[in-house]
Parts: sequence; structure tokens; C-alpha cells
Amino acid sequence: MVSLSVAIVCLYCSGSYAAQANRLEHERFSVYLKGEAEYARPLTLVVEDKGCHSYALVNSFERDDSAGIIKVSIQHNSNSFATCRGPGIHYFPLPHKFGGQAELRVFAADDDSKLPAFEQANYVGSLVFTVNAIGADKFALESPAPASLQSGIGLIRGWACSLSYLEMAIDDGERFPIAYGTSRVDTRGVCGDENNGFGMVFNWGLLSPGEHNLKLWRDGPTEPIAEVNFTVGGLGEAFIRGLTGTYTLEAFPTPGESTLIEWRQDLQNFIILEKRD
Repeated sequence: MVSLSVAIVCLYCSGSYAAQANRLEHERFSVYLKGEAEYARPLTLVVEDKGCHSYALVNSFERDDSAGIIKVSIQHNSNSFATCRGPGIHYFPLPHKFGGQAELRVFAADDDSKLPAFEQANYVGSLVFTVNAIGADKFALESPAPASLQSGIGLIRGWACSLSYLEMAIDDGERFPIAYGTSRVDTRGVCGDENNGFGMVFNWGLLSPGEHNLKLWRDGPTEPIAEVNFTVGGLGEAFIRGLTGTYTLEAFPTPGESTLIEWRQDLQNFIILEKRD
């Protein structure tokens, strides 16, 4: 959960530049940070375009997590090819991995500017803010579990506090993004909010039978935050069609009871239909 308290530092404010409470004003745009719950992760920069025929976008971005500094360069130019729709509001996620006091440094650049993005002459001002990143480094990869056996179509899942995006790779192959932000009420005590779940449907039959490895990364090219070894079983094909079958497991789950199971093609696995005494 990210909560913000914001102050203004404007070292070169003059002429068309001015600082107001919790935002920076430029002649063509104004910027401020969103700290409401729906924008809590990642930190979000809001750019309000003031002109009918101009627009603003973040064309350069840098961050220094060790110093708690984010730099953004906002480009503005003529939007002559579009119909006038009035001023617009743009939202830009600002990934970060820090808590406590931090600083957002804003620079402006015209479309024909030859100056580097973060040249001091382009400096508009800074927003100094405080990030309360509760449980920022807390996470859990729940499935696949270590040394588990996987088959059929399953779910890679878990939870993590305060991240921008999540990627996974199996056997050091290509990285894939994992959907993040589903409700996990059970993580509120650790993370301070609930939207921390992640998951990805995966067909284990795409992997060869035997042992495999899965790694997770968060927020860019860092070291993996989680790694697990697991084993894949199955019937030797990625997706088997045309099979049907209903069977009884005797003495399961306890002696004197039985359980009825059925093959499901969509899951490439068996499901429990009912328990019988």
C-alpha cells in the first residue's frame, strides 16, 4: 500500500513556471502524484494537458532506487493532425522499489529541443513525497510447491506486495508476464491492502516428463525473487483429446469410504465427483 504526503521544491520556478500545493505547473501542462488506493501500485504520475492542440507525454524516465529519486521528462508538441478534443489527462506508472522520503524531478522538453532530456535548463521542479510501502518485499509463490508433482492444466499462483509487474521463466527460457492485482484478502495484514494476488494458467503437458525449474522476477532485470524445482508427470502428450472415464477410488479418503472421479478433457486431469460411504 502506498500513501503519499507531498511537498513542493521548485528551484528554477519563474515566468511560465509556478508551483502550487501538491503539483507542479508548466505553461502547457501540470503534474501531480496519485496516492489513492486505485493508483497505489505502481506510483502514478498524472499529467494534465492544458492546451487544445497540444499534448504531453513522458518521453524519458530514470530512477535511482538507492537514492529515492525518479526523473521524468515530459515532451509537449503540436497535435495538428487530430481534431480538437480539449485538454487531456494522462496517467503514467512510475515503478519504484523504495519506501520513505523520495523525490520526483520533472523536466520539460519541446519536440524540437536538442537538449538532453534531463538538462538543467529543462528543469521544472520537484515533488518531494513519502512512500509508505508496507510489506514491500513480502511475497509467496504458492504453486507449484517445492518438489511437487504437476500434471494437466494448472495454475501458477501466489501473492506479492507493492510491485509494478511480475515475470516468470521455466528452465531459464523466455520470460512471460504474470497477471497481477487480484484480490487476496488474506494478505491485508502483511501488505496493507488486498490486491496482491498473481496467477497464470499453464498446461504442464507442454513440458517433458521429469524435473523442471521455475523462477520469478519483479520490476525489471533484477535477481529472481523466487525459485522452485518441481516434477511434471502425465500421459506423454501436451493435450489429449477424446478420452472419457469415470472411476471409483476404494478406501479413499478413509477406509470404508470411496470416491468417484472423472476424466476432464478441458483440465487434462481427473476431478472428484463425489464421496461415497
